[in-house]
Amino acid sequence: MPRIVFIEPKSPNLHIFSQFPLPRLGVFILGTLAKERGWDAEVVIEQTGKIDFEILRSADLVGISTITSTAPRAYAIADRLRKWGVTVIMGGPHVTFLADEALDHGDYVVRAKGRRRSSVFSKSGGRPGFPIRAEPFLAARTEDRPQSGQADDEIPR
Repeated sequence: MPRIVFIEPKSPNLHIFSQFPLPRLGVFILGTLAKERGWDAEVVIEQTGKIDFEILRSADLVGISTITSTAPRAYAIADRLRKWGVTVIMGGPHVTFLADEALDHGDYVVRAKGRRRSSVFSKSGGRPGFPIRAEPFLAARTEDRPQSGQADDEIPR
């Protein structure tokens, strides 16, 4: 069974959610969708628990959700994982609007609402079928160059 881990990184500084640790729902929804499609899925909320990098290192795919305040930490995690050869897919509001920046750190960027773009999990009959070509709302790195699957004017405002 393929293994995927979704991470919500913590912010290195104070931000709007600092006073009340309240995880955003995206990673939980995606984890549920992945399980329904035959993946062994786990969710890690760094604000409430430490990241076990050995678990991440053994994953077939790691999804990182980020808002602007968590982007520096998200990129640091992604860089570490990619050095180990782990495929990294990024999503969230920050990378929706800065996909090319995120592709400097991850292999794929799901733009806009990832739960509606869940076809990522069903490629190759539910097994990791990467690489995936860029398609609407999915930006991909090909030959170490970003390939955006969406024109800027298609991004939801």
